[in-house]
Amino acid sequence: MNKIKFSSEYLKLPKNSNGTQAVLIGVTTANIKYLETALPQFISYDTTKIDGTKYEFNFDVAIVLVFIHINTGLPFTTIRRYTKQKFDYYKGLEWKTLQIELN
Repeated sequence: MNKIKFSSEYLKLPKNSNGTQAVLIGVTTANIKYLETALPQFISYDTTKIDGTKYEFNFDVAIVLVFIHINTGLPFTTIRRYTKQKFDYYKGLEWKTLQIELN
């Protein structure tokens, strides 16, 4: 099964989500500066870790992934660095189920 990996535990993720599954329902690209300016609340939601610290972006173009968690029905997002290869990979997984893995 394909996995979506997170290096930290984030507030956006459903509780006890490690090892559970989610369906990838959307894949798009976005400019980080645009998101930070136009949608700061979204950036805060997406980047806040459970310990209160935030993930810091070190890239300009992002892939925004939208998931629905199977156990809870709750949506959540994640922002990843854009490369054409990664974008094509995630587009190929749209409407597929992925396992959530927390490191």
